[in-house]
Parts: sequence; C-alpha cells; structure tokens
Amino acid sequence: MDSKISSMFKTVKNNWIIISILIIALVFRLVHLNQNFNLWWDSSIYLGVSKYIYTLGSSGIWEPYRPLIHPILLGFFWKIGANVVWVGKFLDLIFSLTTIILSYKIAKRVYSKKAAYYTAFILAIAPLSIMFTGLILTEPLALTLCLAAVYLFINRETILPSWKNKYKNLMIGTIFAIAALTKFPLAMIFFSTLIARQIIARKQVITKHQIIKQLKESIFLLFGFSIPFIPYLILNYILYSDPLLPFTSGSWIVGTFLWQYDTNFWFYFTDFFPVYQLFAIIPFAIILFIINKDYKNESKTLIVTSSTLLFLYFWLIVPRKEIRYLIMLYPFWIILISDIIAKVETRISQLLFQNDKLDPSEKKSNTQKSIFQKFQPFLAVVIIITAIIGAQVFPAANISYTTTVYDSEIELLGDYIIENKITEPILSSSPYIIEHVDNLIYPTADISLANAVYERKAGDYSYILVRDCDYVCHSSDTECKEEKEKFLNRIDNENNLLQQVEYNFKRNICILSFYSIGNYKLS
Repeated sequence: MDSKISSMFKTVKNNWIIISILIIALVFRLVHLNQNFNLWWDSSIYLGVSKYIYTLGSSGIWEPYRPLIHPILLGFFWKIGANVVWVGKFLDLIFSLTTIILSYKIAKRVYSKKAAYYTAFILAIAPLSIMFTGLILTEPLALTLCLAAVYLFINRETILPSWKNKYKNLMIGTIFAIAALTKFPLAMIFFSTLIARQIIARKQVITKHQIIKQLKESIFLLFGFSIPFIPYLILNYILYSDPLLPFTSGSWIVGTFLWQYDTNFWFYFTDFFPVYQLFAIIPFAIILFIINKDYKNESKTLIVTSSTLLFLYFWLIVPRKEIRYLIMLYPFWIILISDIIAKVETRISQLLFQNDKLDPSEKKSNTQKSIFQKFQPFLAVVIIITAIIGAQVFPAANISYTTTVYDSEIELLGDYIIENKITEPILSSSPYIIEHVDNLIYPTADISLANAVYERKAGDYSYILVRDCDYVCHSSDTECKEEKEKFLNRIDNENNLLQQVEYNFKRNICILSFYSIGNYKLS
C-alpha cells in the first residue's frame, strides 16, 4: 500500500505541469458549463436522432445526412433512463480533456516535451476549445477518436508489443473510420496517413523488403477502415438505395441558405486569423517544416498534411464559411504553433543563460536558484500566451457562436406536452423541443418546403409546433416573406391553437404556437 502511494506521489511530482494544466482546463470548462448555454440547432437534432435510433423510429427526429456514432452513444444513456442533456455535457467535458491529453502526447512524441506543454496549455484556455464543451455537438467526440488514431499510428511500433503489426494496423484503421463516421471530413486525416507514408517512401531509399512491409501496413490500415465503413454504406443502400446519400446530401446542405452565412473567399483570413492571433505563426511553422526537411519524418508530415488538407477543404470547397469548422484542425495547428514557441523559448533561454556556468563547488547550493532562473522564460511565455488569448475573448464575443439565452418557452411547452400526456407525432419547425419531449418529430424544413411537407405528411402527425422566427427570409426576399405569412396563416386557420407565446430569442422576437390538427382535441 505504501509503495502504491509512493508511486502515485512520484507520478504526480514528475507530471505536475501537465496535471496543473488539466486542472486549469477543468476549472475553465466547469465555469463555462455553469453558464447554461443554449444548445445549438444541430445539438437538438443529434439528441433527436439518438432517440429515433433506439426506438426504431417511433420517437425523435431523423435526418439522413447526420453521422450516427455520436447519436448512438447519446441514445444509449437516454435508453437507460439518464438525463441525456447532462450526460452529453459531461461527455463533452471528458472528450475535451482527453483531446488535451492526446494532443500533449502527440506533441511530446513528435516534437518535444516543452512543445507538448504549450500545446496542452493553449488548448486548455483557448476560447474555441472551451466553447464546444457542453454544446453536445459531434466535434469533441470526433476529435478524441481522431487524435487517438493518430497517436496509435505514430506509436504503432511500440504499442501493444505482443500484437502482430497487421492487427495493430487493423485497429488503427478502424478507429480512423469510426472518427470519420462521427464527423465525415475527418476521413481526410486517415488519407493523410497514407499520403504521409507515400511521401516518406519517395524521400528515402528503402529496400524491396521495406516496400513490401509498407504496402502490407497500408493494406491492413485500409481493411481496418473498411470494417465499420462498408456496413455503413450497405445500411445507406438499404435505407435510401444510395450508399453515398448522407455524404451528398450533407454537401448539399452546407451549400443552402448561403446568404445567412459568410461566403467571402477570404473569410478565414479576415475573421479568424486577426481574432486568434497565435495562429499567425502557422506560415512560419510550414516554412520551418520545409527548411528543416521535416517532410522526411512521417509523423510531422502527417500533422502538416492533415491540417493543410482540412483547411483547404473548408476554405476552397465548402461554400459556407464558419469558424466552427476549424475546430477539427485546431489541435494540429496548435501542435505546430507550440513547436515554434518552444523553439523560440529555448533559444531565448540559451541566450540568457549561456554564460551562466556555475563553478562545480557552487552547483549544489545554487541548483534551486538555477532551476528557477531557467524556468522563468517558460513562465514568461505562458503569461504572454495567456494575455494574447485573454484578449481574444472580447472580439470573439462579437461572433455569434452561442448565446446565454436559454429557450425557457420551449421548455415550458415541453412541460405542457408531458402534463397533457401528448404522445402523438408532432410536425415542428424547431428541433429544440426534442430536448424536452420524446414524441416523434417531423421537421417542416424551410419555408420553401414547409407547405409541401404540411400536406404530404398530413395524417402522420396530430399536433403542430411552429415558431415564426425559424423561417428566415432575406431582407430583400419579398416572395419568401409572403410565402411565410401565407403558411403561418394557413396553419392558424386550419388548426386549433392550444398554446401561443411571444418572446425574445437570439435577438429576435419569436411567436411560438402549438396546435392540434383540424378537430383533433385533447381528451
């Protein structure tokens, strides 16, 4: 027992810096969670999809382009009776801390321990990293899985020594696939591993035996990736007669309602880098990567290739520009940034202490002072990083990522539905209600489709929930506004109003109305 306690204290002593960083990260995230931020539209849909899966379609909501891994995880806890919202927030907290740990380990393995400390510290206090904790989106889980796969890949020669290489590569490929099925664009990270291997093969003189070994490893990585991916494609074919429908429909969705989002080609250079100034170091990291010929290092090539491909995809291919997309390459960029910071800090330390050569007889008495002196540059850089990131909070607040306004009116309507034992399906303009009820929800879609859905789904639903501010029209689109008014009037004229409330939500005035259809009245 004493030896275990002694070993534990030794572990804490040897890892006190990263433990301190994790404590800081935990405190920041708990403070953030205490704000009770409103869930996003997508968050509510993922909750709905999780209910839909576990009830085989008798509850929740369904959208074919949503990845299934996160809803499957959430749905398990809902099925066993847990409060899925609080479980989702708790899981986000775990995933966020795990992302920090994995990023730390990757940076330590690929670059240096000092770069790893900076990586962990920046992730611990960065506003974007903290923001995603508690929104119950797919990103925290997807990043955890992706970073786990990357960490296993770069350590595949040393991990699980009793396993054969082919089984290791099967496992790594499978984890990459699960990450991609949690967030589709992360499939690029897997293909970055294959690209990195090809680059290394071309830059090094390798034997025929090594070529065969590398080919076998790549084949088993692909096999591992196929293990969860092929069944998913088969499922899509069974459900939609199109194995690629979730991917094509997902691509279509991000190309709709572009006027509500920024499509400026230079958006990330005007709205991201000027706000998050630390990322201005990225070009220097790429230049140093080329100058030092780090492309001969498989792990460094993987990190650079992964972040570059993802950024080019979101910048050049995805028409809708959102800073939230960049969270998927955040850890990779921060690892590159931290390596540069660590190199600069090391060089400063060398300049400061190059003449600090103690006489051997004085070393023992001056050891503590020397350690403190050499620790000063690290503390100074940490303070500078904190100041830079602290200054980001204010301009970042101007970007409408989330809101402290909790939609209590939707919750009150949920209470009304439960109290009146309303279990029938609901046609709804808002997915937010799914957080509070377990009914089957049919989404009305946007105003251009709402009337058609209302007619086509007639007979499938018994109640209607409409919130006028869910139907958004461009200020100059008079046709859309007229269609919206006609649709809302039609719903009001043809159905029985049960509840209605007007309130402010996300700087808009919303009218929330709940109807029973036709002559369908509460018993």
